[in-house]
Amino acid sequence: MLTPGRAGTPPPLHRIALACTGLLLAVMPVACANNPEPTPVDTASKEPTSESPTVTKTPSASPSPSAAAGSVEEQLEAATVAFYAAVTKAYATLDPAPIEAVIVPHSRAGGFYLNDIATVRKKGHRFSDVPEYTVDNFEVEPQDADPSHEIVTFKLLADFSEEVDEKGRSVEEFPAGSANGRIEFMKEGDTWLVLSQRFEE
Repeated sequence: MLTPGRAGTPPPLHRIALACTGLLLAVMPVACANNPEPTPVDTASKEPTSESPTVTKTPSASPSPSAAAGSVEEQLEAATVAFYAAVTKAYATLDPAPIEAVIVPHSRAGGFYLNDIATVRKKGHRFSDVPEYTVDNFEVEPQDADPSHEIVTFKLLADFSEEVDEKGRSVEEFPAGSANGRIEFMKEGDTWLVLSQRFEE
């Protein structure tokens, strides 16, 4: 579900990937962190390679920020999973609150998602199928500076999704797919919040 005007990224990132990468690939809801508008992204972020990748399915329950527990890597992986669970919940209900709860206040981390949800709701449309996301090949990039600022890379996979109109007629389908993602986190108190996000094919 990646189309220039609608934003997306490789299959799993539905509408947001395109906005973040400028790619014309089909995928499901995921928001472009620093740029709600479709713009090309550099290819600086690496694609993580791990001999034993961790695959984490996003929970179906409504996510909310929680106090950090475990190692920093465990905290960040949990925060990443919670973010995409929030995206799924927001698209399922067309309510931006789940996303707003897991991003840095006043940042543009969820800008694309929030705008997209508002547009779909305004048209009276909804999603008959809302994909769940799976976080794979999760890694934390080495940081020597601020311990409250971390960057993670991963592969995001998403299920099939479909937007329908008020009568349940198909408007657009978004095939299942995957994309390489990068999230910049900022720690506020004991909670890791998303500051920015981007994807690459």
